[in-house]
Amino acid sequence: MGSKGPFKTIFKMKPEVNRSVFERAKALKVPHKNPPNNTYELHWKFGRYVCQLKRLTFNYCTYSGSSRGLRYFIDFEAEKFVKDNPQTSVYFQQRNGKDPRLVANYMNGQDRIISVPNHDSIAIWDWLERLKNESGRQWRSERLHQPWLTSTPSIQGTWNPFLHKPPVNINPEYYIRRNKNS
Repeated sequence: MGSKGPFKTIFKMKPEVNRSVFERAKALKVPHKNPPNNTYELHWKFGRYVCQLKRLTFNYCTYSGSSRGLRYFIDFEAEKFVKDNPQTSVYFQQRNGKDPRLVANYMNGQDRIISVPNHDSIAIWDWLERLKNESGRQWRSERLHQPWLTSTPSIQGTWNPFLHKPPVNINPEYYIRRNKNS
């Protein structure tokens, strides 16, 4: 069962550079040097939005029924997403025998993996919008908090493995003097 549509093989879309930032900088006569390699630096402040999603990978199976929605999205709707988001590199990768997923890589180094088995194209669009608009920071549920909750904390304190052990930094002469006195 092969792919039908505009995307028949795995390919990579490279992000395009928006030159309008340079034109606005020239119009404002801001003293600066053009950055090398025709790229713009993130520290320039002209009120523009920089999408934090730098790479998006669609992993799908060519045979599995759980990948049907993602295959449909890749064949007929992914081209619109790629054209609307030129700043994001998009990859399509086959993973036969495994559930479909979206892998998002952000500029701050964070990765987000979203499993999308049996999702239709509308649900995939919703996930893509969420991934595109996020900053890449961890979700609150992923952060490590206190691993237990209690409404009645113990007066004695929490247990630890060294609770009934003697401290390590006490001098052995202390025990000798203590035994002589008793």
